[in-house]
Amino acid sequence: MATAVTSERSVQLRGFRTVQRLACACGEAVAARFKPGVTEREAARMRRQWLGERGVGDRFHLPFAWFGDRAADIGCSGSLGVNPVRNMLMADLRAHRGLILREVRERRSSLRPFGCGTQSLKGRGGPRRPAEER
Repeated sequence: MATAVTSERSVQLRGFRTVQRLACACGEAVAARFKPGVTEREAARMRRQWLGERGVGDRFHLPFAWFGDRAADIGCSGSLGVNPVRNMLMADLRAHRGLILREVRERRSSLRPFGCGTQSLKGRGGPRRPAEER
């Protein structure tokens, strides 16, 4: 029997999925229009325009675009002091960075589950200690 909380959560999850599909469709549509010389700023503007044409007026953050090595940036976090969890996360992301860039270069569909390409990294998963503790 579904409770009010379960029903509300299902509605929220459906909404999140819808928004995620819209964001992926936006990325695919804008990427299909790229020509040599398009800048990150122009790509972000194209994303804002595409979303606006579909009625999106509110968002968590403004659309952005990163090209090349920045597309798999692993340095967007920091910590004050020792943070073993962050260190493990950075190591995990470093291992995936090449995979992300390769799939972007191969123009793999963003609608395809990302996990399909991570099988080669799977054996390294699971609980680990930060490098400085090994």
